[in-house]
Amino acid sequence: MKLEGKVAMVTGTSPNIMGGIAEGLAAEGADLVCIDINPKYAEQCAKSVIDAGRRAISIACDVTDQAQVTAAVAQAKEAFGGVDILVNGATLFNTKGILDMPLDEWRRQTDVLLTGAFLFTKFIAKEMIEHGRHGNMINIISTAGHQGEPGNIG
Repeated sequence: MKLEGKVAMVTGTSPNIMGGIAEGLAAEGADLVCIDINPKYAEQCAKSVIDAGRRAISIACDVTDQAQVTAAVAQAKEAFGGVDILVNGATLFNTKGILDMPLDEWRRQTDVLLTGAFLFTKFIAKEMIEHGRHGNMINIISTAGHQGEPGNIG
């Protein structure tokens, strides 16, 4: 297994692409930290990883809240000693077009996509550097970023 002995943290582990990525990392031998704002989704992801024979924890976390992010990083360190792989994939879908979306909804959507990735990358990188841990950080975004579609401006 390519990732045996590695710990992966995946944000936005609802039962879609990110949940599948977490399961794929586990299939390659990684233990998982499953993060989602919805505790049920994080728990389901962790359960599927455990059912596949790997170790996993679930953490409910708003990726835009620095205190929650630092707490999640601390929980991962306590459970596994640190993180080797970070996959930033938390997203928020808002299907309103630019003419209909209020500014507060735009800000929330971009906060989840950008601030969430910024915060997790910052605090995982800090932990990696402090402990001489080499790893990988992956940021995933929708194809809508380069190929527009009706009702999708974020």
